[in-house]
Amino acid sequence: WIHTWWSIFASRFVLMILAVKEEDRLVGIAPFYVQTVGLFRFRSLRLCSEGLSPDYMDVIAQKGREDGVLSAVSGYLADHSDEWDEIRFDNLLEESLLLTRFSLPPDYLMERRRTQVCPYVPLERRSGLRYESKKELTPFRLEKKLQKLIRDKKAVHVLVQDEPARAKGMEDLFRLHAERSKSLRRRSNFVSDDVRRFHQAVSREFLKEGILNLQLLYAGQAPVAASYAFTYGNKVYYYQGGFDAEYSGWSAGTLII
Repeated sequence: WIHTWWSIFASRFVLMILAVKEEDRLVGIAPFYVQTVGLFRFRSLRLCSEGLSPDYMDVIAQKGREDGVLSAVSGYLADHSDEWDEIRFDNLLEESLLLTRFSLPPDYLMERRRTQVCPYVPLERRSGLRYESKKELTPFRLEKKLQKLIRDKKAVHVLVQDEPARAKGMEDLFRLHAERSKSLRRRSNFVSDDVRRFHQAVSREFLKEGILNLQLLYAGQAPVAASYAFTYGNKVYYYQGGFDAEYSGWSAGTLII
């Protein structure tokens, strides 16, 4: 993810990856970059790719070596603080290493802010889906909507499994997302040229590794809804989606999820 991000956005930033070694053995990686903005050339130290975060960001550390890795990273940043004006880490999980084991000297001002809540649905093998909202998300209600969409609009569900389907599916996803954003009068960087290039490239690599989870609904040849997610470590991480507003009555966006 980070390698692909850097291959496309390298000209905008200064890369600064810290490698932490124990003797000659690598035990940790802190993937940072420096972004300079504005008339006064304000410099921010940030985590690589966090503007296009796949989910949660953090320092990478070998299990059992976390304290040593974070101590080394903290010490380096304190010793080289003249190379940036602020340190800003976004998209951290509450139990991340950077929130629980990272510290700078007391004279550094630090602010923590909760920016968003990430919901999830547990899948119980024996009891089926466990939903919080019985009105909107019951398996029976969704199944009826799906059958109606299939009957009335000849809808077809596609799970992308090969390269031609991936390339077409991603373009259909971009189109659906752009049209939905336009209808809501929202600006989305997901469909900008560089971001599209990034997701075309990274989805290609994820397909090879069995990580890509790209699904679409079609009515004839027209894309109706798309879900762009990643399957890894027995979890599905939803990333982005889109649907045709004309199919909102069938809950097409919900159905694809």
